[in-house]
Amino acid sequence: MRCRIVLILVPVLACFAVTVLAQDPDDLYLPEVADGTYPGGSMRTAFIILNPTTTPDQLTLELTAQDGSPMVVTIPGLGTGSEFDIVAQPGRTTFLQTDGSGSLEVGAARITRSSDVAQVSAIFTVYDA
Repeated sequence: MRCRIVLILVPVLACFAVTVLAQDPDDLYLPEVADGTYPGGSMRTAFIILNPTTTPDQLTLELTAQDGSPMVVTIPGLGTGSEFDIVAQPGRTTFLQTDGSGSLEVGAARITRSSDVAQVSAIFTVYDA
């Protein structure tokens, strides 16, 4: 019985180690993003970007739909797309929100940073009709 458990755990742990090592430590992941309308309302996602340092940080926000395709949204001031370049200004908090237009789509976000100073969080907002 012990051999079976060990033989199963070794490949699982090896896969986990490869996945962890393959990720860039400067990348941040937001597992749930939603934007668009549905019968009776709409959803939007707000991204809060905090840079508490004295150094600017260059970020790329990349949105992916559930099926792995690019998730296209509109963020006022940044335009429409699935990838946005943002500069996190030193000592500032930046608030960006999708506009909720189009059909409801859910997915995830990856934030690539030039350094590890900026922090990012996301908040869903649900609007009724």
